[in-house]
Amino acid sequence: MRIKGIVTLAFAAVMGCMHGGARSEARSSTVSEADVGRLGPEQEGLVDEARQALATARDARSRTTLRLQQAQNEEGTAKADQQGADADQKVADAQQKVANDSRAPGALEKARHLQEQAKAHKQAADLHLEYANKLLDERKAEVQAAEQQVRVAQARVEWSKLQALEQANNPAAAKRAARGWVGEGGRSTSA
Repeated sequence: MRIKGIVTLAFAAVMGCMHGGARSEARSSTVSEADVGRLGPEQEGLVDEARQALATARDARSRTTLRLQQAQNEEGTAKADQQGADADQKVADAQQKVANDSRAPGALEKARHLQEQAKAHKQAADLHLEYANKLLDERKAEVQAAEQQVRVAQARVEWSKLQALEQANNPAAAKRAARGWVGEGGRSTSA
């Protein structure tokens, strides 16, 4: 599962690099819905496919955002666990003070036991917080990758609209090509 996530993040980064430059070069990156509405059923298939991919990317982004929220909740739980460990340590320290003052064997044994429990709780809470922070970082990276996938899918929708207009010999496609609209992968469609 971890390798799959890393591969997905790497793919998203590569796609982001490929499409990031195109955004700055493009003057206009949207094709009018009125122009797309003039397409015949045979040309609409390409656009519909791209729109389906965009919907899938948006859905994936939503699921990823939910996992980020769950990681944030885990971080909150870990911080509460740390506070509990601190409270346990204060109780153990107070018991140790009482035991040291009384020097009673039973009180000393109880204080030693509480100190061990507090130390174990602190170690567990520290590990829990470390895990929660790593999980949170991973989830943030996944959200960024998912957002990039949505941007790529949006660009593909626009590119597919332009391709469909070109297939239909629609004059709007010629206007876009004359303006140098940059399509998928940063390639100008006018070239």
